Amino acid sequence: MFCNSLARFSTHTPKTYDVVISGGGMIGSTMALALGKNPFFKDCRIALVEANPKEVAPRSLHNDGYSNRVSAINPSTKDLFDELGVWKRFHRFQAVHDMKVWGVYTDDTINYRDESGYKKNIAYIVENDSIVASVTQELKVLDNVDIIYGAKINTIDLRSSPSRIILNNGEVFHSNLLIGADGANSEVRKVMNVQNISYTYDQTAVVATLKILEQENSTAWQRFLPTGPIALLPLNNCFSSLVWSTSHENAKNLLSLPSASFVDAVNDAFNSKPIQDDSVTSLTNILRTVLEPSKLQNEMPHVCGVVETSRASFPLGFGHASNYVKPNIALIGDAAHKVHPLAGQGVNLGFRDVHHLTAALQNGVQCGRQIGDYSDLKTYEQKSQCSNLPIMLAIDMIYRVYSSQVGLIRALGSVGIQLTEGLTPIKNIMRRVASS
Repeated sequence: MFCNSLARFSTHTPKTYDVVISGGGMIGSTMALALGKNPFFKDCRIALVEANPKEVAPRSLHNDGYSNRVSAINPSTKDLFDELGVWKRFHRFQAVHDMKVWGVYTDDTINYRDESGYKKNIAYIVENDSIVASVTQELKVLDNVDIIYGAKINTIDLRSSPSRIILNNGEVFHSNLLIGADGANSEVRKVMNVQNISYTYDQTAVVATLKILEQENSTAWQRFLPTGPIALLPLNNCFSSLVWSTSHENAKNLLSLPSASFVDAVNDAFNSKPIQDDSVTSLTNILRTVLEPSKLQNEMPHVCGVVETSRASFPLGFGHASNYVKPNIALIGDAAHKVHPLAGQGVNLGFRDVHHLTAALQNGVQCGRQIGDYSDLKTYEQKSQCSNLPIMLAIDMIYRVYSSQVGLIRALGSVGIQLTEGLTPIKNIMRRVASS
């Protein structure tokens, strides 16, 4: 149990909510919508507390430039948005038909695409603020959800039942369930006093919106460089989004380069010839006698410009809470887990949390239990951790293999690309995991 010593007392008349959600970003707002629209919670009152002073405005389809922060939404997340009535509000997104992944030591590639003959999309590139704006538009028509902007939770007192929550604006809430969707530096997680395994990668991600020579643009590209992966995600036939994970020093240099030099650096990173490495060459030559590799052709979009002011950076790290729940509290999204962006799975894990928590709470209510019953929270924790941890550990392992300075490990990384492309069952498993 915990009671923060700051702002413990308030003269405001308490408001009672069944659920209070801390954090109104992509995951927190979607959690509020999933509960608010669920008929089993129609009599529940929900509060969404967001630190930003005002709601995110929807971007204009024609007049607004692209944001430099985008997400690769997998088919399962799209299904969630369809179910919640959000997808129809997205004014622009780019379907990804296939993805090509290769390293720096060979031109052998992994080609991820739907091979069922139905040409299903493997992902959808959507701007983060478009997701928040679209979810918010759906929230605004609900009578059982209140959005409190420009506020943060200042005090959480779990000694009473329901819990007592005081915001930094003095408002007081009583609630049976507090959901922490407040990011990797979650204050709610700190209140829970659970172990959080976290460390920083020695990398910074540089993001930007790039202009490309006009062409059909429905392929995502990712190359593993010695300093980290670089990815190009399609936005439309004229623009792509860059995520370049690299050393801190190189990130600073990339941000300071003139636009033309930055564009040259991006094109060189994708198109430079393979590095000769004896250990890699020996192993890959052996594999080529039994597997037919897929070679990278001259298919890459040519980057011809960078949108001014779109360059930015953010640090990279790993994090995982030992527990996602305590009595009357649950964590979702980055508050519970954080991964490297190389596989584009971080936000999809968060949306999967929304699905699992909603299902667990619904089952509890159907069985006659109060919303937020601890047994239902534990069910959510078990399902989410079982689905999240294998993916998180696999992403971490991939990062470590391809960033290794040890020749044998580098060789294994290149062999992994050949094996994955050459052995269809392995590739199918990886594709199913990424899309679920």
